[in-house]
Amino acid sequence: MTSIALQRISLVQAIDESNQLRAQTAARLAKLQKPAASAAISEWLAARATALSAARAVSVKLRDRAANRAYLRASAKAESLAKALGITSCVGFASS
Repeated sequence: MTSIALQRISLVQAIDESNQLRAQTAARLAKLQKPAASAAISEWLAARATALSAARAVSVKLRDRAANRAYLRASAKAESLAKALGITSCVGFASS
């Protein structure tokens, strides 16, 4: 948060930039070859997509509590799925 506060861009711009990075990461992950038993990985990728969609809604409506709650739920689900897959370095934004 400190790094965002010290930047000369608005909070909405910072959120939009992070969402763009998430979308680029999602596109790269989608291109990777999945193992044969990839149901859990597909579920994690879907949870990441849901979290990104929710994050975009928050960026448009910063004060919308429902949008914020939806983002927090989606992000928590993506993080727990990542941990269940053994991807322990994926926390917070990295997991979604």
